[in-house]
Amino acid sequence: MNAAFRLCATHNFPQESLGFVLRCGLSLRFNSRLRTHGVEWVYRALEKVQISRFDVIADLLRVLYHSRPILGKPTSLSLQTILSALSRTVNGPSSQDGHDRVRTIVLKVFFSADHWFQDPELRPILQQESVWINLGGLFHPDYINLGDRLCSMSEWKQIISLDLPGWLANFPRIKGTHWESWESTRKEFWSVLSRVWDADEHEADEFGNEKSLVMIFSALAKTWNHVDFSNLTGIQYRRHVKLLGCTASQVFYSRIVFYEVQYPSQRFKDTIIPCLGKALDRAAERAKNEIINNPSIEQNLKNGITAIAKLLSRLALTTNGELRNGQPKDDGSPEMEYWKCLRDGFMRQVDVLQKNWGGLHPIHNVQ
Repeated sequence: MNAAFRLCATHNFPQESLGFVLRCGLSLRFNSRLRTHGVEWVYRALEKVQISRFDVIADLLRVLYHSRPILGKPTSLSLQTILSALSRTVNGPSSQDGHDRVRTIVLKVFFSADHWFQDPELRPILQQESVWINLGGLFHPDYINLGDRLCSMSEWKQIISLDLPGWLANFPRIKGTHWESWESTRKEFWSVLSRVWDADEHEADEFGNEKSLVMIFSALAKTWNHVDFSNLTGIQYRRHVKLLGCTASQVFYSRIVFYEVQYPSQRFKDTIIPCLGKALDRAAERAKNEIINNPSIEQNLKNGITAIAKLLSRLALTTNGELRNGQPKDDGSPEMEYWKCLRDGFMRQVDVLQKNWGGLHPIHNVQ
């Protein structure tokens, strides 16, 4: 197999032969000696491979990953193939074999080639908003490492700021992993929350092991304080609904994480929770005012904004109520069951908002 790699790496290796190898579904294997053979042939192969061949794409990307430390610049077409495959793994059928494998190895390659993100030719391709969003939610330290590197560049900081839900999806792993190797990842997670979403890390330090939650609540509050419901487009609507779902999920981490009931400190309940509750309430009022003050708004869009406003109001009440004060004393259900039931109810309503979007169809069943 190493001889095959040497042959593929030959400068004038015929693309027709390379295509034949790929069509035969060659299962790639490699070792450290591959680094001496070059990877231009991998880029040529990526230009020819069918997007649906996740197994071949993943193996080609593994060759790139194991050809570090310096990866040459890919062709625009090969990069587009990588990004198209990434998009399909996110937006295609979840049962498709190899989806997670492709997403994970794409992330590893990108992390190993962060100079691509600064290249004048490649940067406009990589800075499409969907690229960063498609990388989000992988529960992988390389995603956090890459975000930490990129947010030092102003144009990337803006792109990263558009997907707070993707960043916060890593919190359960940050919270639940106590391996020493994750300590630097935790610091990068906090650093990006501070630099991109203006969460005060020094204030959060005073809360001890509640630091991550303090910064998450702060980032969510500041983000909702800036949400604009005027001149809403379809993309913005979906972004708001995604943020609402993220918020509904994150606020309940103050009460349950994995299979453990949490008991937030009194200071957290007195200062951090009310701040987010107020931000949600103000956002709901802005949404309602948009409907009142803009009589020309399309009816279907009005339905969507109304549904968001109702759910925001409910979440604000729950945040300032049960999440701050605890389970009502007259409720006899087990604590874990109580919090899970309350959280799952919100998530079902968010799911309704997501499913009822499709050219702004009328919104149903949002209480």
